[in-house]
Amino acid sequence: MLNAPEYSLVEFAFWPMSSTASLKQMWPELMKINIIEQAPVVRCPVYFFAGRYDANSPWQLTEAYYKAVDAPAGKYLVWFENSAQYIFFDEPERLAWEVLKVLDAQREP
Repeated sequence: MLNAPEYSLVEFAFWPMSSTASLKQMWPELMKINIIEQAPVVRCPVYFFAGRYDANSPWQLTEAYYKAVDAPAGKYLVWFENSAQYIFFDEPERLAWEVLKVLDAQREP
C-alpha cells in the first residue's frame, strides 16, 4: 500500500483506524448475511482467493460456500497457504500471478 500510487502517505497512516471504524459500522449487518441462502446461484464465473490463516473470513466458511454455490459458468478456489486476510501483503507476487491467470482464462474463447 505504501508503494501504491492510489494512496497518499496520510491515507496509508490512517488506514488501520479507518478500517476498524468501517468494520464496527458494518459488522451488525454482516452478521445477518447467510450467503449460501441468499446467493445459491451465481451465473458468472466465480473466483475465490483465500488466505488459509484468515481469522476474519475463516477458510471453513469460504470452502463451505465454494462447495455449495451453483456456478454454471465455473467456480475456482485459490488457496494462499502462507497468508491470512491480506493476501496482497503476504503473497503479492503470487496474487498478481493468479489474477493474470484469471484474466487470461477469461480471454479464451
